[in-house]
Amino acid sequence: MVPIRGIRVTALLPLALTLLASLFGSSVADAQSWTALNHQPCSPGQPCFSPGTALLLTDGTVMAQNSGGNTWYKLTPDNTGSYANGTWSQLASLPADYAPLYFASAVLPDGRLIVEGGEFNFSYRLQRAPQARFTTQRPTRGLR
Repeated sequence: MVPIRGIRVTALLPLALTLLASLFGSSVADAQSWTALNHQPCSPGQPCFSPGTALLLTDGTVMAQNSGGNTWYKLTPDNTGSYANGTWSQLASLPADYAPLYFASAVLPDGRLIVEGGEFNFSYRLQRAPQARFTTQRPTRGLR
């Protein structure tokens, strides 16, 4: 490469690409927005809970933990796929003596969810992190 005033052009390429990405990337980030749910938890006809950890399941529903509790709820989008107009229902519960606040979790390719470990249990620090595995119903439709 031919140096430009002592600086190689190849040395400027990463800087130029980073600058371009930040300029164009900010316009995409500015276009994003949050939309409030029309059926908030605790609203008429909906279960009352405080959503914590939320995971997108393979069938397009969202599974959310009652924050620091052992019950989980499912947000099902309406027939047009809108989460804003979706409805909540109780889905599953962890064992009665296990309600982690911070834990590892994953949605498996076949639609099952794994929850393991945890730092707190019912807001008390755990001496030994237990594990719990539970399965949601297999999706009848989903992303494959």
